Amino acid sequence: MATQIKHLFSFGALADIQYADRDDGHNFQRTKIRFYRNAENLLKDALAEWKKRQPSVTFVLQLGDLIDGVNKRTNNSEAALNRMLAIFQDLPVPTYPIIGNHDLYNFQHSDLIQSALFDSVRKLPQNNSDTLQDGRTCYDINEPSGYYSFEPCSQYRIICLDCYDFGVPGQHVDSPQYLIAKEILLQNNSNNDLNSPEGLHGCQRRFVQYNGGVGEKQLQWLRKELQLAESKDQKVIVCGHNPIFVESSDPQCLCWNYEEILDILHSHNNVVMYMCGHDHDGGYAIDKHGIHHVTFPGIIETPPELNAYVTIDVFTDRIEMCGLGCVETIFV
Repeated sequence: MATQIKHLFSFGALADIQYADRDDGHNFQRTKIRFYRNAENLLKDALAEWKKRQPSVTFVLQLGDLIDGVNKRTNNSEAALNRMLAIFQDLPVPTYPIIGNHDLYNFQHSDLIQSALFDSVRKLPQNNSDTLQDGRTCYDINEPSGYYSFEPCSQYRIICLDCYDFGVPGQHVDSPQYLIAKEILLQNNSNNDLNSPEGLHGCQRRFVQYNGGVGEKQLQWLRKELQLAESKDQKVIVCGHNPIFVESSDPQCLCWNYEEILDILHSHNNVVMYMCGHDHDGGYAIDKHGIHHVTFPGIIETPPELNAYVTIDVFTDRIEMCGLGCVETIFV
């Protein structure tokens, strides 16, 4: 008897909104326009579509850089964050956040995970032991972090990584996370401006100050999460702000220790997709283990007449990712 194909759940995703209440500007290289105010309009358009969409979405993934770093220079960080969160609250379903570098230009890492940005994560079932009973989350309210997981249905697990577990943005200058990051940068980048990849080649271009890495504790957690998913016969979707596969991104956007992360994902056969932002051009590739790597274009650099979000339908036998505007439609 043939297995019945069922629709399991649907969700929305978008990346790099980078809102700021200011006139249009340019990216760091001054090659593209950043539509700071219009990013809010594109977000509202995406939410309006998700509110009326059938089958309805059960959650939204916000893949980092909710507000732009310019807000810090104009003392508008709190106002900009609150404005964006208020818009997301218009949705009847939770929005789950990923930490991005621009978020950390505005707030300290430790403050960010205690802020209203992580309200939806704190509402997940809590884990206070090494072994989960229901498998729905690995977020510990007593020891909050920028990474967590949840189970939208019994057949799937969503793992959200913190690609700035250690790094320069958002870390106190005397913290281990900052000192480790500085050492890595100084060993790999001899430029006076550590945000510049000038003179670096290939994947070495990732060693710039606007990237970061996933720490050993989080890597151990990731291993346990994938093992748990295997024991429950679950497929896994992994998310982060930074790409981890060079063919799906500009090399200078890669997570510093992307190879370690990939090795862990490749050691299991249940990971079907990795979703991220950070590279505003977007990208898509399938690695040799069959994992689909989807890098979303940035809302911030999307012209007003377009958009850059996806609605994803997950079935028992496939994933259908319906992109709008700058985002590809992909079948997994």
